[in-house]
Amino acid sequence: MIQIKKLYIKEIDEVIDYEFHKGINYLKGKNGSGKTLLLDYISKLRIPSKQNGNVEISGSVIYMRQNFTFYNRLTVFEYIKFIQKLNGSTVESFYEFLKRYRSELSISAIKNKKIGLLSGGERRLLYVLSILSLKRSWYILDEPFSNLDSEKVEQLLRIIEKMNSDEANFIITAHGSLNIKPLTIIDFDELIMNDTNTVINHE
Repeated sequence: MIQIKKLYIKEIDEVIDYEFHKGINYLKGKNGSGKTLLLDYISKLRIPSKQNGNVEISGSVIYMRQNFTFYNRLTVFEYIKFIQKLNGSTVESFYEFLKRYRSELSISAIKNKKIGLLSGGERRLLYVLSILSLKRSWYILDEPFSNLDSEKVEQLLRIIEKMNSDEANFIITAHGSLNIKPLTIIDFDELIMNDTNTVINHE
């Protein structure tokens, strides 16, 4: 569970009090409404002052932000090796992840390609897969499907479903609906207007 207790977000002048329960949570709302600010606080990228509430998390968290920067001269293989090393893992861990959850999403065709030469969609897919391959309790994914075609989005959703069945939990922001079950949908605009939890649907 992730408990947000009377968190005041200065940039939008709102207080949020909410509990994200285990499972797949879809946080929907307009662009610029403050969803990313909330995710920054959940991930501890931003820390509230003592008088501005707090966020309590059961388990480990990894956060995928909307914007990301790669060192363009690295190859895809070198990037994966670097990310896994930071996590205390090996490249083999990444390939084991693909084999376990979605082997058809292979990166073998681009593994020797420099990141600077990848398309926007290839970069995004690499970014999402590298984040998902690192074992955590919670995955905070801010617009993970941008620049991806519908086929890749569906493949990633199936990975997320399977990971959830292995007790991984998610908070996801995205444009449009998500074809995934079970899904808890939270309307951010309603969330900031109420002192109690506002969940509009369970699917």
